[in-house]
Amino acid sequence: MVAVRLLALLAAVDALVTTKHASLRPLRPRPASRYAPPTMSLAAGVAKQSFNLCAAVLVFRSVNTPPFIEKTVLGAAAGLALVAFKPAAAADLASAAKASSPRAGAWRLAVRCRTALHVAGLGLMALADSVFGGAAVVYAGNVAARLLRAGANRHDEDGAPAPEDDDDEATDLFLLGASVLAATSPVTGQFYKLNGGLAIAGMLMTVADRAPKALSEQLDTLSAAAEAKRAEAEAKQAEKDVSA
Repeated sequence: MVAVRLLALLAAVDALVTTKHASLRPLRPRPASRYAPPTMSLAAGVAKQSFNLCAAVLVFRSVNTPPFIEKTVLGAAAGLALVAFKPAAAADLASAAKASSPRAGAWRLAVRCRTALHVAGLGLMALADSVFGGAAVVYAGNVAARLLRAGANRHDEDGAPAPEDDDDEATDLFLLGASVLAATSPVTGQFYKLNGGLAIAGMLMTVADRAPKALSEQLDTLSAAAEAKRAEAEAKQAEKDVSA
């Protein structure tokens, strides 16, 4: 219950910062390129809000779902949406928008495919009866991105090629298989609990790995917002002192 409330608080803080302090984020001019579609920034915004919405529904359903294993997987998926998928999608879509190398198209396709499957999987978990069916779609997003060679075609935040090794492909395939088996097994059987536990473990490991960075980024954003507000107040006070 504490973890669920922490996830809800993190989502609320992110929404507050996004709406009230959007003007504090520096705007970078995006170089014109025939490789960069003009709707990519819109796609990033839609993806971010989609993950926020999915996380909120997942938290609500987790609180109101009696079975422990389903409650756990829904809470883990909410954490995954907030601390892993949302930041990664925002960074990757921004990177794809700036990319102009010959591999930019492949990178953009992998990013779009992975983000779409992540949103679809979380949506299924939030709304469908089979939560592990949605989890299977989530893990399918990771597998699809690797099959599309997302690592080899990766670009950094400035849009420059920055390939990396895809060393977790076997893990994603294993977790995808576990989710499929859990989704197709009777909910009262041990096979359901075993494979469901494996799928949950994969989510929790990702959340534990990404949570410190996500929390640090939120704290930095709040600190910058408070600093800007204090500077604005001091500037107004200085103007009053001068006019007086």
